Amino acid sequence: MSLKKNKKSRRGYSAVDFIAVIGCLTFLLAALMPAILHARDQARDNQCKAKMKTIATALATYNDKFEGLPPGWVSRYRDGISPAGHGWLTRLLPYLNHGPFYKTINFDQPTNAQNEIFQKSLECFHCPAEQNLPLTNPFRGGYGISSYSGCMGEIAPLRWSDGRLEAHWPGAAPTFNLWGMTKTRSEDLRPVTYNPYDGHDALNYSSTGAFGWNRSTRYVNVPDGTSNTISFGERSKISGWGIWPGVGANRFESDTLTDVSFASALNNSLTGFSSAHEGGVHFAMMDGSVRFISNAIDSKPEGGLLQFLGNRSDHQDTSAFGNSSEP
Repeated sequence: MSLKKNKKSRRGYSAVDFIAVIGCLTFLLAALMPAILHARDQARDNQCKAKMKTIATALATYNDKFEGLPPGWVSRYRDGISPAGHGWLTRLLPYLNHGPFYKTINFDQPTNAQNEIFQKSLECFHCPAEQNLPLTNPFRGGYGISSYSGCMGEIAPLRWSDGRLEAHWPGAAPTFNLWGMTKTRSEDLRPVTYNPYDGHDALNYSSTGAFGWNRSTRYVNVPDGTSNTISFGERSKISGWGIWPGVGANRFESDTLTDVSFASALNNSLTGFSSAHEGGVHFAMMDGSVRFISNAIDSKPEGGLLQFLGNRSDHQDTSAFGNSSEP
């Protein structure tokens, strides 16, 4: 009799029980998911900052050895269609554990004469926050991609065109330049010739940032202080990434350098710094620190905090920088 009672008292899990368990698990997963995603994003942020610190350390080592930073890019010609020039990231390869690869580069030849070498993907220049990052940059001639770009200051160069992206990014965004003129994309989409803008030499100006054409900046010659001057920052797909070998031609300065002019808004322009991180962009300062700068940082045509940080010698007040970024 008791055996029968025990048998009757046994029962399996019902469909209602399964639904209840699944519901509880779903609720718990939904509650934990934001924390999981935040932790993952934070880990990628930290990995990106660590990579930038490594590059900043390589720059400091280069500066100690050669008494100055590497030039933004090197070219013996002034016209826009000159042969491709080697860039600042190329010079850092020996200090980024790529010494043997560095020795395969012939600096007496332009980059487009060594395409097989410069199509190489180098993970040290890839931001971990960018998912499915291509190995080579489809917007910039198929060269090895870079998520990091040197700062050339707060003045946008006089561009022959809007850069590499005209075939891929429709629109008519204005480009501001040194001489106060404004050109639209529709005006710029024409065959490129030598000095097309009223005879002006587009390279005949002094870059105000850490990097420039054929110019080496010494850390000791940064009046604004290395902790208040941007060295380099991120470029994501939003502004066409960059490439580590240098520039395809002088008119493509944005292949390896980026300005912080008012026209080049963070995460909102083809020519500005951008990132896959939420709300802003990581920048390495000339003192080697890496700071996160919000998209909402003060930026003005006449000069705001973003422009002041991009200029190495404007003697402007950057005390608000501590409120706009994090270590």
